[in-house]
Parts: sequence; C-alpha cells; structure tokens
Amino acid sequence: MEDTYRGMDDRWVVMMNADDMTRLGMIENDLVDIRNETGIMERVRVKSLDITPGNVAAFYPEADILIPTITDPRSKTPGFKSNAVKITRTHL
Repeated sequence: MEDTYRGMDDRWVVMMNADDMTRLGMIENDLVDIRNETGIMERVRVKSLDITPGNVAAFYPEADILIPTITDPRSKTPGFKSNAVKITRTHL
C-alpha cells in the first residue's frame, strides 16, 4: 500500500506539478475529486511530484474508474496515459 520510490505511504492520491497545485489553490494533502466522462475518484489526496505541468498521475488499479474500456486497435490495451480529467476540491 505504499510507494517507497516516490515516498508515499498511501495510493489513494493524485500526483501533480507544484505550480499547477499553486495555480489551482491547492496544497499538499488537500482532498480533491477527479472526474471524467468515465467515472469519479472521490476524496483523493493531492501530492506534489516532479511531473510535467498540465499532467497528473495516479496509481493503478486505484484510478481504474477513470480509464475507458476502449482499447488500442494495435496493442489491445486501454489508453492508460491519455485521459483528460477535471480536478476539483472535495466538498465536505
């Protein structure tokens, strides 16, 4: 349940660029909801990571709800790396 490579003790997280977090008014460990047309992950902790601005990362299979069932015709695998999401603060 931990990722020692990234120093995380939880997998229910979304990893974001620090500048993106600042722009969105978020700080480390804020709770957010991540959604797209496929589904929603609720109450996910925000973690800062050295990641390209405008991109996010989440663990699999935790983020599986955000992956459509459409597969690549050549590899027959889902498009894990190219799904647009919207991130908003969790309303308590």
